[in-house]
Amino acid sequence: MRPRRFTLLAALAVAATVLALPTAALADDSVEVTNGRDSGPGSFRAAVEAANADSDITEIEFERRVTVRLLSPVVYDGAQDLEIEGENSRIDGSRGTPATTWDGGLFVSESAANISIEDLTFRNSFNNGIAVFVPAGATGTVKLELHDVHVVRSQFHGIFFDGQASDGYNTDDVPHPACVDPHFVDSAASLYLVVEDSSVRNNGRLDAGFDDSQATGCPRDFDGIRVDDGGPGGITAHVKNTRVVGNLADGIEYDESEDGDVVATLRDAVVSRNGSSGVNADGNVDLDDGFDIDEAGAGSIDATIRDARIRNNDDEGVDFDEEDGGNVTVSISDVRVARNGDEGIKVDEEGSGDLDFSLADARLNRNGLGDPSDAQQQIQLEQADGGNFTGSIVDTIIRNTGFDEDGFKVSVEAESDGAVDGTLTIEDSRFDGDVVLDGIVLL
Repeated sequence: MRPRRFTLLAALAVAATVLALPTAALADDSVEVTNGRDSGPGSFRAAVEAANADSDITEIEFERRVTVRLLSPVVYDGAQDLEIEGENSRIDGSRGTPATTWDGGLFVSESAANISIEDLTFRNSFNNGIAVFVPAGATGTVKLELHDVHVVRSQFHGIFFDGQASDGYNTDDVPHPACVDPHFVDSAASLYLVVEDSSVRNNGRLDAGFDDSQATGCPRDFDGIRVDDGGPGGITAHVKNTRVVGNLADGIEYDESEDGDVVATLRDAVVSRNGSSGVNADGNVDLDDGFDIDEAGAGSIDATIRDARIRNNDDEGVDFDEEDGGNVTVSISDVRVARNGDEGIKVDEEGSGDLDFSLADARLNRNGLGDPSDAQQQIQLEQADGGNFTGSIVDTIIRNTGFDEDGFKVSVEAESDGAVDGTLTIEDSRFDGDVVLDGIVLL
């Protein structure tokens, strides 16, 4: 009995020692979110305000499965990089007052710092879901990195990464002079976006009766993922293992308005049912795309799409446009592009740059059938103003073109001396509908 009594007493002594120890504290560089209140001790707002006030704080950690109910945006303006570890928590804005312009979000960064968010859901925002407004004085690269982040039912953009001043928004070449950009800044910084293992769904949630003539004075151009860059910087964006579904305007839009390049990858992704933007104030129908890149300056587009399903978007499935002197390089493989209202894949290069396009292991079906009076090609590639075109199509099937339209069209503007300046290789492929090659040598 004595050994057993000794063991019990020893165990009790150890337990008493453990109970006497203080509760483990977070590291000096971290602050914890312990409750779902809009403000006050332990709230998400208090944690961000602490990081604003103390540059040593670089991490915010949630207790597991906290639901935060915000009434107004939480704004970060600290100089240090910040990581937010959500631990499967949620930030909800359903109790907030709907905004009249897209100048905020459930979480807003007004800093040039890099932001990393993991394992967190943003839903029912009264503004954007997540917004990063890059300051005018920012240089170098500003990075927004999202892992296992879900942005659902925001009033405006789901994810908005903005370093561009826009003088009135312009959708489908229709100017809107009453539209005012709430963040009129062209930053010198480049923007770097990573979205992995995430979803961006049903954003652009506007109340009934909300149109161009009300509140914002702008088109209903609110996307799932939107990156805008002006100034000398460029855009780098990688979206992987992510669903971008049911957003009001484009599912994904990258808009580079000056000389920087756009480097983009889309891998293992679904981009579906985006673009039902509706009717603008001038009465024109304005629909949007699944994946849209616009590069307007001397910069180039370098885009890669792998293992993607791009379907049921109201306008183009893929729509890449480059103006001025930059080149366009597009590589697409293992894709299924189906039932998009206009072209399934459209790539245009204007200016003196070249267009290099490759497509492999692709299936296109019933694209361009959204409007029988204005049927489009399932694939349209156009290189204008004297540059070169090089293309390859391998193991590709185009089916159910319909409306007596072209299934596949490539147009290359000839050089001033009339010489052909485009070559295309087609292997192991079958096309339903006419194939139109203008200015192309088929190899």
